Amino acid sequence: MKNLCFLILGLSFSMAVYAQDWISLNSGTSNHLNSICFPDTNIGYAVGDYGTILKTTDGGLIWTSQFSDDSYHFNAVSFIDPDTGYIVGYRYLTGYPGIFLKTTDGGLNWINQDIDTTYHFGAIQLLGADTIFIIGSRILKTFDGGINWSVLTTPEGGAFWACNSNIFYLGCNHIQIYNTTDGGINWISQIYAGWPGDFYEIRFSNYNYGLAVGGGFAQGYNYDLLYYTRDGNDWIQSTYQSDKDYRSVFFTDDTTAYAVGTYGSIIKTVDAGENFTDQISGTSNHLNSVFFIGSDIGYIAGNNGTILKTSSGPLGLAGTSSSNDLVTIYPTPFQDNLSIEIDRMINIESTTLAIYNAPGLLLFEKEVNFHHTVLDLQSLKPGFYFLIITNPDHQFVIKLIKDQNP
Repeated sequence: MKNLCFLILGLSFSMAVYAQDWISLNSGTSNHLNSICFPDTNIGYAVGDYGTILKTTDGGLIWTSQFSDDSYHFNAVSFIDPDTGYIVGYRYLTGYPGIFLKTTDGGLNWINQDIDTTYHFGAIQLLGADTIFIIGSRILKTFDGGINWSVLTTPEGGAFWACNSNIFYLGCNHIQIYNTTDGGINWISQIYAGWPGDFYEIRFSNYNYGLAVGGGFAQGYNYDLLYYTRDGNDWIQSTYQSDKDYRSVFFTDDTTAYAVGTYGSIIKTVDAGENFTDQISGTSNHLNSVFFIGSDIGYIAGNNGTILKTSSGPLGLAGTSSSNDLVTIYPTPFQDNLSIEIDRMINIESTTLAIYNAPGLLLFEKEVNFHHTVLDLQSLKPGFYFLIITNPDHQFVIKLIKDQNP
């Protein structure tokens, strides 16, 4: 029987690998991060408290600060493409006036937009370059890329989702959900439970399948709010129950979605919300935002600078062994050449060496027939990598770091 043995060598790195497929990335900040967005597989942005704006260009390996101002609080970030994006939030001033920033150069410059800032801004949704919704104490909308703005008439404030320019959903406190199909002229109440609780986010995968997530507190107990719809009209409470608040949800296809929330909670559904299963995050920090690129690569942002990542590449392998007796690599860190010694007890026949970068992209692959091998890796840039050693009987995952040449 094939024995899958996953080996992580115990070296000091700024990334930690967890068997549950989520890894912790080093954001370089301890500020709370409230939103994360990746316009492509390598370029991503995260924003948070005290004017924090972070950017990565290598799939989360290295994050750099683009902006920092203690008088700003950023709640959400969204990009149309790697260069053009928006941030919303508020200022720590009397009345907490809203902030709406735009960049057209990948974050080199963030420009304050001319908009009514008497409202508190909590979220933003883009339906292309021209149609933008800013969600807060009021919902602002534009259909011309921000030249003209108007206030959307709503029953009250809350979590908002636009399926298109006319079909909107609104999740409010006391567990209420409203829907409009005429751009907000008329709103219909779809659910009203009446007990304490708030929806923090609503998201749809298509016109029928949607999820509304949040949390409540009553009679000394916290409880989650997880409601789903499969026709856009009737909302049903999920069978899953917990004492967590869920703050963000993201669909990766019509029926698969992830939700994240308090105390490091990550849950996944494959049936559009009827049932959820727990995933281990490796943290107890509150998680505030989840974002996926396709169905496999996902990111989560949370309190105290938390950024997590999952990938279907080598970072997605499960099961680890603490032993390091069977494989030796040196030097660590390496610069140009990496020596690999595999214990002679292991059958070397049909053994393959593969190197992946942090986002899970295969960079190098070679079949070897000797227990000792030296790899020429001069072409790799300095950074973190994963070496996968595979043969019919074993598989080892080894975390590497390439250092800068002196």
